[in-house]
Amino acid sequence: MYDPLKSTSFFVRELQQKTDTPRFTTVIGIPREKDETERRLALTPETVALLVSSGYRVLLEAGAGLPINYSDRYYAESGAEIMETAAEVFQADLILKIMPPTEEEVAMMRPRTTVFSFL
Repeated sequence: MYDPLKSTSFFVRELQQKTDTPRFTTVIGIPREKDETERRLALTPETVALLVSSGYRVLLEAGAGLPINYSDRYYAESGAEIMETAAEVFQADLILKIMPPTEEEVAMMRPRTTVFSFL
């Protein structure tokens, strides 16, 4: 009986090779929105899981997901690291926000931090 998976057959089999791990990891920060009327957040737990599985670190300020009905636990289970203070989140390489950063938030950022937000 013909078996295409036998080593003596001419069936082409591709093998997956491990790639090198990245030399650095981009850290993404998601701070809590300060505007009381804002009901959006830059990332959902589902997108956090996708980013973490791709090798990114995601820092989320504690309580940031509450206005959109997502608990810190849900974000943590998706791979986010929950930070107690905004200052810790603003140390990330990339900040994702809905509202533009305030002067106080800009003062907490490291030099050369990238911010994605509405104007």
